[in-house]
Amino acid sequence: MLVGVFCAALPMWGEIRVGDNLEIVIRGVPVGEKGKIDGRYVVGKTGEVRMPIVDRGVPAAGVSAEVLARRIEAVYRDAEIYSKPTIEVRGNEQAAPAGAVVSIGGAINRPGPVAFQPGMTLLQVIQAAGDLTLFGSKKRIVVTRGKERFKLDLRKPEHQAYPMKAGDTIIVDKKKAWE
Repeated sequence: MLVGVFCAALPMWGEIRVGDNLEIVIRGVPVGEKGKIDGRYVVGKTGEVRMPIVDRGVPAAGVSAEVLARRIEAVYRDAEIYSKPTIEVRGNEQAAPAGAVVSIGGAINRPGPVAFQPGMTLLQVIQAAGDLTLFGSKKRIVVTRGKERFKLDLRKPEHQAYPMKAGDTIIVDKKKAWE
């Protein structure tokens, strides 16, 4: 599927995935209890985040941070550990395995793999690959992630900030004669 416009509803902007690093913060509990919950968590291979004290996994993959927060609150309430916990889930950065790359090709000065760092944007990957050639089109850049394809326009700041994931492929199209 080729998406012609960038929108905040795309999965990488809100849907939690296996391997994501999340920061979970709890409020509405005694100060001494916060340290038991607050921290960084990685979504495991089963798609769950293992929460302390209740010692059970909470399904996280495929939902938004808001939905996960409500699920964690329910787990602690149902276990009668906290009566009114308020959970905040932040971040959604894919953990990058050693040697993870983003591949880039087309009208780019140094096509090939670029070492992936969590938090990288489309513009950063393009710069790491030596920028566009004189013939590279800023208007037609395609990012492929699994079976999804996203058409982006580097002239738009929100597309420059498009978050990359390990394993993504970027193709920079050539300029048309009228560009």
